[in-house]
Amino acid sequence: MAAETKKTTPARPEPPETAYVDDIETYTPERIAEFLLNNAVSPEDYAAGLAEVRKMGIDPATIPHERPPGV
Repeated sequence: MAAETKKTTPARPEPPETAYVDDIETYTPERIAEFLLNNAVSPEDYAAGLAEVRKMGIDPATIPHERPPGV
């Protein structure tokens, strides 16, 4: 009969051997505009987001987004 060995869990998990560069997301100007418009929580924030999107040279009407309450 073979001797039983006790299995233990290491105190710290092993770090991953490889980091994948593919996992980094780069945002298009349109996606940035969408973030600016969707993150507005007040009419003032929304107006500032609209101004930023226009400064980027993008028409806010072409960006799918939800307006904050009261706008």
